[in-house]
Amino acid sequence: MSIEPGTYTRHELGNEEYHADETAVSKSGLDLIRRSPAHFRQARLDRSAGLVADSPALRIGSATHSLVLEPDTFWQEWAVAPSGIDRRTKAGKAAWAEFEESVGARGVLTAGEGELVARVAEAVRAHPAAKELLKKGEAEQTAVWDDFMTGARCKCRPDWLTKRGRHLLMVDLKTALNASFAAFRKAVIDRRYHAQAAFYMDGWKEATGAEVASFLVIAVEKEPPYAVAVYQLEDELVELGRAEIGRDLALYASCVERGEWPAYGDEVEAMGLPPWMEKKSDE
Repeated sequence: MSIEPGTYTRHELGNEEYHADETAVSKSGLDLIRRSPAHFRQARLDRSAGLVADSPALRIGSATHSLVLEPDTFWQEWAVAPSGIDRRTKAGKAAWAEFEESVGARGVLTAGEGELVARVAEAVRAHPAAKELLKKGEAEQTAVWDDFMTGARCKCRPDWLTKRGRHLLMVDLKTALNASFAAFRKAVIDRRYHAQAAFYMDGWKEATGAEVASFLVIAVEKEPPYAVAVYQLEDELVELGRAEIGRDLALYASCVERGEWPAYGDEVEAMGLPPWMEKKSDE
C-alpha cells in the first residue's frame, strides 16, 4: 500500500491503513532510525510478519485518545469487558461467550483498563486549558509529503488540529507517569516530543501550505489524581527537534538508497565519561 502526498481525514484513511503503509516514514520510524537503521528494518519485518504484539500500554493509549478526542465514536471502536465473570463456571463461560460475540472488530479493554481510560478522559476534559483547546477541531488527520531535502516520503497523524483566530494549532495528547513541569520537560527530550513537533509542523506545511503557529502537549497522569498540564513547546526547543529530524531523514534516505541497514558499528569504540560526569569531576 502506498499513500500519495496530501491530507486525509480519519474517515478517508483509517488508523490501520495509515500504519500499514511502508512507503512513508513516520516520527516513530525515525526514532528507530536514530537508535540504528537495523532496528528500524527489524520493526518493519516484524510488522509485515504480524509479530507486533498488543500490549496494555498501547491499548490504554489508543483508547484514551479515542475517548478524549472523539467521544461520540468511542463505543464503535472499543468494548469494555464485564468484571466479575468467572470463566471456570458454566454461567461464566456463557456470559463471556456472549460478550465476545458482541465485540465484533472492536478493541477490548479489561474492566480496570476501561475505568482508567474513563478517569483520564474525565480529567482532561475538566482541565480549563485542555478543554478550551479541544472545544473545536479535527482529530487524527493524516498528512503525507516528500521531504524537500532528501526526497523521502513522510507521514504524520496529528492528534488534534484547531484554530485560534487565524492561527493553526497542533495539539498532542500524552499520558505520563509524572506530568509536572520538570519531569515532563525531561520526557520531551528523552522521548523526542520536540522532534515530533518539528516533523509534524513542517510536514503539515509541506502537505497543505498552511503554517502551524504552535505545537501544544496535553500531558495527563495515569494514576490518581490524574493530574493534567498543558505545555506549549517554544521555538528553540522545536528548532533543536528540527535539526535532529534533518539528521534522521538524511540517514534514512541514505539507507533506502544503498539498501543497507547497519546497526551500531563494526569497529571498537572508546568510551569515556559522559559530558555531565566530566563537568562534575572537574569541580
